[in-house]
Amino acid sequence: MTNVTHANDNVLVNLSTEAAAVNLQFVSLEPAMPLHVTLKRGETVLFDEAVAADPQHGNRVSAAIAAGRGETVRLMITTANGKELIAAETKIK
Repeated sequence: MTNVTHANDNVLVNLSTEAAAVNLQFVSLEPAMPLHVTLKRGETVLFDEAVAADPQHGNRVSAAIAAGRGETVRLMITTANGKELIAAETKIK
């Protein structure tokens, strides 16, 4: 993981944007727990999938975003049954 932009007792997150993509790196502090990751720009869903936490290397997700400035990308990581572990956002550069 190259940087930590958001963290809590459950998850360490590096959430960033570049040119036309949003990049997410995260490490779950409960790696055996099944997770669900959602990335949204406004109401547009960029990524919405179940993810198995990788305790050795962490997880990486990248999703394309259309050009634009001043908007944000929102991240939500939940347990498989919907309990929120972390929510974060970053501005599109």
